[in-house]
Amino acid sequence: MKKATGKKKFIMEILIGMILAFILTACGNKVVDEEQIQIDLETSTEKSILADNEKILAVTIDKRQTQKDDKKDVVWCTIQTEDERCAYEKSIVLTYSLYDEGGWMLDEISGNDRSGWVITPLTGVNDDEISASLSGINITTNNEIWYVTQDNMKSILVDSHETNLEEQKDTVAVTLIVDDLIEEADGQLIINYSFEHGSWKMDSISGNENFSAATKAGMELNITEDILLKAIDGQSYKYNAQEPSMYSKQEITINKDEVVDFAIDRQESSSKGTSQQIFCNCTLAKPNAVFTLAIEVSYLYSDTWIIQPISVTSECTSVDITGKWTGTNAYGRICELDITEMDAEGNISGTYSDQGSAYNKAYSYYVAGKINRDTLEITLDAGDMIGEKPYKWFKPDNITAKVNIDDDLISGNADLLFNLTRS
Repeated sequence: MKKATGKKKFIMEILIGMILAFILTACGNKVVDEEQIQIDLETSTEKSILADNEKILAVTIDKRQTQKDDKKDVVWCTIQTEDERCAYEKSIVLTYSLYDEGGWMLDEISGNDRSGWVITPLTGVNDDEISASLSGINITTNNEIWYVTQDNMKSILVDSHETNLEEQKDTVAVTLIVDDLIEEADGQLIINYSFEHGSWKMDSISGNENFSAATKAGMELNITEDILLKAIDGQSYKYNAQEPSMYSKQEITINKDEVVDFAIDRQESSSKGTSQQIFCNCTLAKPNAVFTLAIEVSYLYSDTWIIQPISVTSECTSVDITGKWTGTNAYGRICELDITEMDAEGNISGTYSDQGSAYNKAYSYYVAGKINRDTLEITLDAGDMIGEKPYKWFKPDNITAKVNIDDDLISGNADLLFNLTRS
């Protein structure tokens, strides 16, 4: 009886061992399921397909190929994930190997790249994406083009935001302020986005041609009339409104004491405010003529405001050269031009005299003509002699001359060149 009992015990031990071996073998050959795949994907560090803050929502096994002899299991599956911005659907292939210790372990992850993912947005375009999309656009203000960069975008304020996730469209209205050295430009933009390949792309933008610019506080060019008068005092400009002329343009000096009714018309800016143009007008009252002046004074900013060469255009409104003008001609003889009458249109009448010398008899004759205010040139036709001719063959000469305003001088030609000053 004891021997039989021992034999049964032995048989039982063998059966139990076989059962345990079968169970262990069966467990070792059991392939991984969706739950284990998710755990492996979340813990895999070498070939992770999850970005930071991306979570797996579901794993679906599409097909698998288990090679028991080679201890390989290839699984094709679709995973659904999402982060705070988007939802993703990715098709991947996982290769598992069966090890004596540890069972089935994930060896390899492969699958389509990002271009093959199905990505849908969960939110509209964010502030960083708006800022990135505006970098590189142009805005227009005061007929000037400003190029927008990340460095000169001072602020972006979202005024309204209309997101259509179903159609994957987003429309944003923003107020953009662009900063430069002297000026700031601001305006409202309407930006339309569409969701493509996993990100928001700008489709169109409007409003960028309607920006306005203003000088920044502390960068103003504060110019007064007194400052400008000091700037133009002693400046000269070339006057001769008509070309061609037999005489070169003459320089006329602006003396502050001769300036009347000085006023600033307007101030304009260009080059984003770094170039300022101030337009002025005044009357310049010279002893022999009166001019209206249009003056442009420009300043450029380079660490400080620097004045540029002054531009002047002028018109002579009146001339008064009545009286006696005395001087000498090319032979040194004393000559005199006596302008006795002159009207508002510049018509002139008078006499011209040459007092002669030891070798030349004196003579004089009537003259009549006109002064051209645009050129300050005088043309006088010779008239009748006053008294006797110095010689029988003598014929009075027509006179051409020009008034030099600053030198109070009439220079010209009547048979001989002459220079005359007011007596």
